[in-house]
Amino acid sequence: MFIFFLYNYSMKTKEYTLLIDLDGTVYDKHNGMWEEMSTRIAEFMRAAVGIAEEDVVPTREKYYHQYGSSLRGLQIHHQVDTEEYLAYVHGMDLSKYLAPDPDLRYQLASIPYKKWIFTNSDRNHTQRVLEAIGIEDLFEGIMDVWTMHHIPKPESWTYRKARALAGNPDPKTILFVDDTLKNLIPPTKMGWQTVWIDPALSNPQVSFTVPRLHYLPNVIEQIEAQERLTRVPARKVQPVDLSLAMDFSI
Repeated sequence: MFIFFLYNYSMKTKEYTLLIDLDGTVYDKHNGMWEEMSTRIAEFMRAAVGIAEEDVVPTREKYYHQYGSSLRGLQIHHQVDTEEYLAYVHGMDLSKYLAPDPDLRYQLASIPYKKWIFTNSDRNHTQRVLEAIGIEDLFEGIMDVWTMHHIPKPESWTYRKARALAGNPDPKTILFVDDTLKNLIPPTKMGWQTVWIDPALSNPQVSFTVPRLHYLPNVIEQIEAQERLTRVPARKVQPVDLSLAMDFSI
C-alpha cells in the first residue's frame, strides 16, 4: 500500500523571513545599469569632490575595500553631501535598463513568507527600481542606506540591525539573498541561510547558489523539504513475543 503525504502551507512549523538585496539581485547585474552608475560615481568624485582624474579609480577601490562602499569613504574623508551624491549617482533613466518582469513577480508572490529589501542603496532609488520591475508591493519594507545610518553591508552591525527591524526572527529562519559574495559571509557566520545570485559559480561559504532571483522558490522548496524530513517521527518498533513463534526445528 502506498501512502501519499500531501503538504500544504498550513502545516508548516516555521515561518521564514527573506531579506533580499536590490541592485544586481532583483535585476540582471550585467544589463548595463551598473556601468552607468559607476560612471556617474566617477564623475561626482571629479566634479563635486575635486579628486584628480588619475586618482578616481584607485580611490574608489580603496574606499570600497576599506569601508564597503564609495559613499562611506567619501563621507569619512571628504564630508560629501549624501543626498547630493545619491541623487546624482542614481539619477539615470531606468527605462533604458529595466522593464516589468511578470515572471519574477509570479515567483516572488508564490513564496508565502515576509520579504524585505535590504540594500546599500537609498530608498528613492529602491522604490524606482521595484516599480520599474513591477514588484514594489511584494515587500514588507525597505532597509536602505539611511536606515543603516550610512553603514553598508558587509559590516556585521547592519545584519544585526536588519534582523531587529524584521522582528528578531530565529537566525536559522532568515534567508538572505545577495549577488555580492562578501556580503553573504557575515550572515552565514551568524547562522542565517544565504543565497548567492551568480549565473556560473558556487561557493561553499554560502548555503545556496542560484543563477537568478527567479529560482528562489526552488531554494524555499529545498529548505521546506529538509524541514519535513526532520519532522518525520521515528517508527516505534513493537517487541516480538517469541513464545508465540512457530517452532521450525522439528
